[in-house]
Amino acid sequence: IQDDQVWIKAKIPYNVHAGDRFTVEITVNKLDLQHFAELKQKLPNGFSVIEGQSGAADFSFKNQMLKYTWLRLPRAAQIKISYDIVVDRNLKGEFNLPTQFTYIYKNQRGTTNLKDDRIRVYAPGEVFSYTPRPTENNNQSSNGLTFPPKNPMQVQCLRIKPTFSKEQNGLIVKLLVSRGAIQLSL
Repeated sequence: IQDDQVWIKAKIPYNVHAGDRFTVEITVNKLDLQHFAELKQKLPNGFSVIEGQSGAADFSFKNQMLKYTWLRLPRAAQIKISYDIVVDRNLKGEFNLPTQFTYIYKNQRGTTNLKDDRIRVYAPGEVFSYTPRPTENNNQSSNGLTFPPKNPMQVQCLRIKPTFSKEQNGLIVKLLVSRGAIQLSL
């Protein structure tokens, strides 16, 4: 096994509001690794975790360190785990969520790190513009959409997280629309 064949990817929103609860889904491509492994993620102060799907691992969260530990890995070539993160209502700013998968192969220790681990926390109700999370394909968001679309004839629309109006009596919904080269006629 080469180190670049063992990888981890995560679905983490790039923008959230303080007080939000969101789900993180991590996929570990472990190929035929069978023995001890551990996934660790260091969370900033103000982030708390609620255990979700463990992928047959032992889960712990202590001193802002989330850990999934496998004494023996499951047989499947990929493992999926998920958990919820709750952001403190008083938090604001940009944070890193460094994540590392450590494993043993042929009595040697190997590691791989999550490449895109940034998250931006806005104040409750603060409006943020949609920022697609970059992936290996620079224009692709984490949901697989390329924005703006490569095909100029393709129409694409993304909904930005709704916010309450100033009067708190309604929701404001913003849409990001790429109409490309398509002409609109009214």
